[in-house]
Amino acid sequence: MKFTVIYFSKDGHTKEMAEEVVKGAKGINGIEAKAFALDDIDRDFVNESKCVVFGTPVYHAGICWQMKKWFNEESKGYDLEGKIGGAFATAAYVQGGLNTACLELTQLMLVKGLMVYSGGSALGDPFLHIGATSINETAEKDKIQFTKLGERLATKAAKIF
Repeated sequence: MKFTVIYFSKDGHTKEMAEEVVKGAKGINGIEAKAFALDDIDRDFVNESKCVVFGTPVYHAGICWQMKKWFNEESKGYDLEGKIGGAFATAAYVQGGLNTACLELTQLMLVKGLMVYSGGSALGDPFLHIGATSINETAEKDKIQFTKLGERLATKAAKIF
């Protein structure tokens, strides 16, 4: 089963965490996972995927304009309806708006017809609630959230599909 991560990264932090999500997904038997930057997406791979995860850096307590533009203008023609969706965000500091950005991604995914999932707190530590989040200062320690997000989303998608 195919699993996609779509992200935008300006300084590499979000890309690094996207790779952790892929790593976690690949740990589940039968999962073929790939990460794509917004400007280099394999449309066929996305359309064949059963799970699509979106990652963004946070600016002014929200998602980056590049991700918003992708959802508004460039996502047409992608088959997203009915897939499992997930969110993650990175920021420079704690009060940067990480959860707000994850909620914004969740809203956009729902509009596109994805079934949004994170495992929340039901699956224990790390508690992902809305999605995985990381700040620059604790990036190395935060990686476990992203690996677990990939594992949990891939496991749920494999169970459903």
